[in-house]
Amino acid sequence: MSFKFSAAHSSRIKKSNKPPGSSKVISQTPEDEDEDEDEDLFNDRLGDIGLVKALATDLNLRDVAQTIMYIQGTMWSGMPEQRGGMNSTRIAEVLNFRSSLPPIVTVSHVHSHLQRSPTTVEREIAELIKGGSIRKTVVGGRGSLGEALILVNELDKMIQNSNLEVALKESFTELLHRNPTALAIPRSWLTTDDAKSLMHVGFITSSTPSWTSTNVFSRPGDGSRGTVTSLESISKAASGSIAAVGGEGAVHAAGGSGGGARSVGVGDFSLAIPNTGPFLKLTAHARSHLLSLLSKSKFREAPESLLRQRWDGGIAVDDSASAARRNRGEFAGVLPGRTRKWKQFYGISFEWILGECVGAGLVEVFDTGSIGRGVRALRRKAMNIAACSARYTLSLQICRVRRCRPPAWTGLKLGASKRFFHASSPRRALQDRAVETEREAENTCAVNPSQTAYWEEYKGSYDVPAATFGFQSRIFRHHLNTSITAHGFLSNIVSLGQGLVFAQLKGGSDDNSIQITSRKGDSEEANAALELLRKIPSNSAVSITGLLQFKPLPKNPAVQPPENADVKTENPDQPLPIRTLEILLQSVTILNSFAPEVAGDTTQNYSPENRHLQIRFDPELKRRLRFRSDVAAMVRSILKDFQEIETPILFKSTSEGAREFLVPVRRRGYAYALPQSPQQYKQILMASGINKYLQFAKCFRDEGGRADRQPEFTQVDLEIAFSDGNGVMNIVENMIKTLWRDMSDPIFIKSPLPSQDFLRITYEEAMSRHGSDKPDLRIPNFVDHILPRDLKTKVSSLEDPILEACRFRFTKPKAVNHFISRFMDSPDAEVFRNNPDGAPGIFLFDTQKPLEGLHALGFEAADKLKSFYSGLTFHDDSIDSRGQDVRTELENGDLLLVQARPNIPHSRGYTMLGKLRLAIFKAALAEGLLESDPSHHFLWVTDFPMFTLDNSSDPGQGGEAGFSATHHPFTAPKSAADVDLLLTDPLKAKADHYDLVVNGVELGGGSRRIHNAAMQRFIMRDILKVDQRRSADFDHLYKALGAGCPPHAGFAIGFDRLLAVMLGRESVRDVIAFPKSSKGEDMMVKSPSVMSKDYLEQYHIKLRPTENGTTNGYEETSSSINL
Repeated sequence: MSFKFSAAHSSRIKKSNKPPGSSKVISQTPEDEDEDEDEDLFNDRLGDIGLVKALATDLNLRDVAQTIMYIQGTMWSGMPEQRGGMNSTRIAEVLNFRSSLPPIVTVSHVHSHLQRSPTTVEREIAELIKGGSIRKTVVGGRGSLGEALILVNELDKMIQNSNLEVALKESFTELLHRNPTALAIPRSWLTTDDAKSLMHVGFITSSTPSWTSTNVFSRPGDGSRGTVTSLESISKAASGSIAAVGGEGAVHAAGGSGGGARSVGVGDFSLAIPNTGPFLKLTAHARSHLLSLLSKSKFREAPESLLRQRWDGGIAVDDSASAARRNRGEFAGVLPGRTRKWKQFYGISFEWILGECVGAGLVEVFDTGSIGRGVRALRRKAMNIAACSARYTLSLQICRVRRCRPPAWTGLKLGASKRFFHASSPRRALQDRAVETEREAENTCAVNPSQTAYWEEYKGSYDVPAATFGFQSRIFRHHLNTSITAHGFLSNIVSLGQGLVFAQLKGGSDDNSIQITSRKGDSEEANAALELLRKIPSNSAVSITGLLQFKPLPKNPAVQPPENADVKTENPDQPLPIRTLEILLQSVTILNSFAPEVAGDTTQNYSPENRHLQIRFDPELKRRLRFRSDVAAMVRSILKDFQEIETPILFKSTSEGAREFLVPVRRRGYAYALPQSPQQYKQILMASGINKYLQFAKCFRDEGGRADRQPEFTQVDLEIAFSDGNGVMNIVENMIKTLWRDMSDPIFIKSPLPSQDFLRITYEEAMSRHGSDKPDLRIPNFVDHILPRDLKTKVSSLEDPILEACRFRFTKPKAVNHFISRFMDSPDAEVFRNNPDGAPGIFLFDTQKPLEGLHALGFEAADKLKSFYSGLTFHDDSIDSRGQDVRTELENGDLLLVQARPNIPHSRGYTMLGKLRLAIFKAALAEGLLESDPSHHFLWVTDFPMFTLDNSSDPGQGGEAGFSATHHPFTAPKSAADVDLLLTDPLKAKADHYDLVVNGVELGGGSRRIHNAAMQRFIMRDILKVDQRRSADFDHLYKALGAGCPPHAGFAIGFDRLLAVMLGRESVRDVIAFPKSSKGEDMMVKSPSVMSKDYLEQYHIKLRPTENGTTNGYEETSSSINL
């Protein structure tokens, strides 16, 4: 009978023959390195009773997402707390290097940890990628790792923390979310500048870089790819200089990586992860080192525990055994910082590198049957490596058939005794074939659907009793000790032993929840419910039936009693708080189990593709949506004397002033248009005898990606017959004050609105004194007009310009110089630096400098400027002076801005100084240089010009007059005098148009309408000069106005914007359940979607080919037209 000995860790270590007195003290020998690497590691053959199926020992490691996080969490060993052998500089280097590596995990590493077939894992990976949870990338180059995975939220963080511009960060993130499975990006999707920026940071690479005549890396015979001139210049350059390699950026022009400029090339871009080079190099060297340790064994195998010890470098430990070994003069370890693990590999853990090597097919792990697990290196000469590409590699190993059978999807017969090791991923064709094979097997299998778990669960959802419990905040006492049924979502399931389980049941739309308690008892039904409750996935939809009762008091009187301690003896008619109650479980029915691969909790940061989970698990978002519903109900209550009428969504194309969305129909050449607003319908209602109209109207405008705009939005639409602008403004103002009084959120609304009427200023006053038609009254200055003629030539080259100035006084005068320098150097100030009317003059008043810091203006101009501010007063009753600084003299630290503009009437919504004034105000608030004002300052801006000169940003009405209606072509003149101006000088006519503004945000606008058909035709035909065909589009409106339509006026307030202001949110997306992205896309449902050629033909639509032969950026396939 043979015996197999178990090897102790010290059994194969050569002992020193030195006497104990000659033993080395570790602290005195910092030069000590790892144990002697020339020494044999293990010289006996280990027992082998079978391969280990998966490396993971964590039983909760069930899916790919968890495995990725597990691998990331186990990559590094913890920093040594004592006797580390590393100074603070080295520790910082290690930590910085770790943080710089990308959070990627190789696909092969994931396979090594899961006890499932490769096909099943690959299918789950494909589903997660398609769902937008993870993204796959390819790590190429020498020692390629093949395919790697990264969590989408980690990639989003990398993009947000990069040096890209904010707009590019957002657009690139949305591009990735919109194409979750893409490994490459067509060149047409990115501008040249965006591509260069992304390549410079490392998020894309060019697979076919462009070559120029000065490229120094061209091959012989490539003609234009290289020239003798460039080679001569290199040969004359100093050795080691940048010129010796072709100049800065030459490596990138040749397709290299690293820092510097890159050429965008001529082919598609490949997606990449920044800084994968160091990750690839580190992994390759670590793999090689582990194999070298195994190669020191006679049979290229070793116990896992011994291999772990050698990987760690035989570090010194402070146990009694190590102390005894040191006393005997034997090897007792070195400091961690002196080992290769920390010097070269920055503390990579043994578990992580073992998983990498197993996944790459370099080693295998088996059960020895006596001393735990063993690790064996696979001999390269016995492996048949079939290199497919940098992305897909299939490794085969001759081995015993009893150990492993070839997967069915390979098509190999069992007789071929080959073994598969997953090095990275199978070919895409084999992967597709595997999915098809398994689907066919599923379809042809004899499993009866009625015997599956999902079938039984779904059938059971029909038999549940109706809910009798509604999750109200307070419950009446007569419900106590009665059996109730509640429907909701199960969470926080806690099992305390075999006989007690607690959980929380949450209502759907409310945040209220109630505790569920299940105890083991005499009832079989209750015991079955306890066992089922223990197994139900958290966040599942369930139906609970049980006894409503008080939560029990703690037995220990020293413990603070729960909140139900006092309510038991109170008035029996007083309701009870829901938090003091619990349901003693009698039965539970699963209505729909929560998918195990989905992470559902309040700590997750969900992407737009998972908006349903964000709404469900983000209590703040859910509160905002509930607030939206409450405000809508309050508006209807305030306007209860209005008649709410819905108008059609499918309208017709008319020239109202904004771009429309068209809806084609199967009738050739015809299409609907989605309404920009219900403007024409509500005017028709006025002619129909509806005196007060109200609608929460859906409006649609093609805003072309304008900041914080939605292609579809909601507005509270009003129209009142026999009224003018003043009547409408009074009604709207009362509604706003009522909302702020009754519905304001105390978290954001710090002060109530004043009782006096809202301030009213004209458009001309707003532009002249604030530089904007949306004045923000919190800005502590006005725009002032400077008259010194000699000053004009110093700040602008315009002929006879208007000079405007404004002054800021900050709370930290000494910080102003640094603040304004950084602001003007930032990208936000580029539009001001490149102003065609001249860059702004920026002056910091300082009495310690020549001419108090105004020396650039000259003595006379500086003196006049100081005199101008010394004599300036703010006692203008037409301007609100809340928050304004009445001290007008210039003081130390004052920032003075001077800007010239052409001497022409205002025609846009801002002046350049007004825009600069607002930008500096926001930047100063962010840095604490100005005191924040939490109040809401409302005002009305009135008397807008009736017409505005045409510009390239707005389509207008398509007339030939050279100008278009400022608001829309149905706006009435302000007065009878303005009516007469239509005949002589229409650009001077004022409109009865009014906007409601709060803190620089336009909440809504309205106007009095033209109620006379003949006058409306005159405006279209003779003023705007709209052609007869376009004018005929309004025949329906002319017809209605001609039926004795009364004078009427209206208003539309942006409901989304109103809610954002009330809740203190910067973006309207935060108050919309399913918002669109900046490109007008719904990331969850993937709209707009690609239309097939057959579908387009039904609507008689054919895409126009572009210059390169494609159809407007689409590529035709056999069945569809894809982006």
